[in-house]
Amino acid sequence: MLAIAKRDNLAVGNIYKESHSAKKRGQRDIFNKLIAEIENDLYSGIITWSADRLSRNAGDLGVLIDLMDEEKLKLIITYSQTFTNNPNEKFLLMILGSQAKLENDNRSINIKRGIRNQCLLGYWPGPVPLGYFSKTVNGKRIIYIDSKRGKFITKIFQKVAASLPVKKLILWIRSGTSLRSKSGKQISKSTIYKMLRNPFYYGRFIYKGIEYQGNYKPLIPKELFDQVQAKLRPFRNTYSRTTDNYSLGEFLKCSICGSSVHRQTKHRKLKNGNTRTRIYYHCSKQKDKFCNVKYISEENVLQEIANLVESINLTQIRFPEEIKEEIAQFERMRWEIYKKMSGSQVKFSIYPLEFEAIDKETIRMYLQNMILYDKPSKKYYLISLLLKNFMEIKPLLL
Repeated sequence: MLAIAKRDNLAVGNIYKESHSAKKRGQRDIFNKLIAEIENDLYSGIITWSADRLSRNAGDLGVLIDLMDEEKLKLIITYSQTFTNNPNEKFLLMILGSQAKLENDNRSINIKRGIRNQCLLGYWPGPVPLGYFSKTVNGKRIIYIDSKRGKFITKIFQKVAASLPVKKLILWIRSGTSLRSKSGKQISKSTIYKMLRNPFYYGRFIYKGIEYQGNYKPLIPKELFDQVQAKLRPFRNTYSRTTDNYSLGEFLKCSICGSSVHRQTKHRKLKNGNTRTRIYYHCSKQKDKFCNVKYISEENVLQEIANLVESINLTQIRFPEEIKEEIAQFERMRWEIYKKMSGSQVKFSIYPLEFEAIDKETIRMYLQNMILYDKPSKKYYLISLLLKNFMEIKPLLL
């Protein structure tokens, strides 16, 4: 591409390299920086290997077309063709960008279809559970019984079916057998329960909510599995493992006894047939089993943390580049809303485009809004970022 620029006497102002996926809009920091510089008239063209290097989503492609319409982006040069502010060439650019998006979408569909076909053939798509191992022979994955661990798995089911309590079962595993995890560690209580509830061991498996017949030798008959299920306690309806991925419990300590804090999800059936889900935190009572501290809702915990942002010295926070860009976008959005509500004709070029130009109150507003209203993964990320940079992971006493 440098040779093409030299051949056509084009002045190359800068060279940007970025390996981030172009599948989603606004996720590439360097691309966003390039767009901002074109909007500020620093550059008037882009040289790139192919059109799909610039965009694989409709949002970023639309930004490029808009810049061409505004005559800020004069041309896009690829290895095989050049695009200018010409209706036919812009149309072709849009087709190439849409084709790249179609390839992305089809790749995802093909991968999912391949996994589904593997499931229909009886091959579990993930790591096999304890008691089995897998090998690829002539391009075909085959699941075998682990001769060292398989016999113990069968005995575990037999003992539980014979009414042996799980606590005694764990003692038997640790003292009377050589059964260990694949990494050589002792088997935990949660792993035992997972194992006892896993239909994989009698020849069936569930993937994405659908049950399939496995193409491997089962360790136990289904009748034994059913006997074990009748002996086990049912799952408690207050516990949700999926939402526990972003538990704030690791950042909290009980203010009364100093014990760790557990997260609990409660589901309540409403009269209209819907289900209301609420998340609470409570003392684990590890240090004081008589601790009588009350439950606190996750909404109140998040509000307390959002209020804490007011007292943080933001100069001590080392924000990653992607968060800086989000804060800059948040500020630009506020200016856009102000412009529409006031009817102001102020040009967008005077709005702060860089993170360093944004005042601290805007940053506080962004953090508080994200902590209170964003999705759980983002809330968890921002809270851990604040604690890591400001409090050195000291737990909050709530």
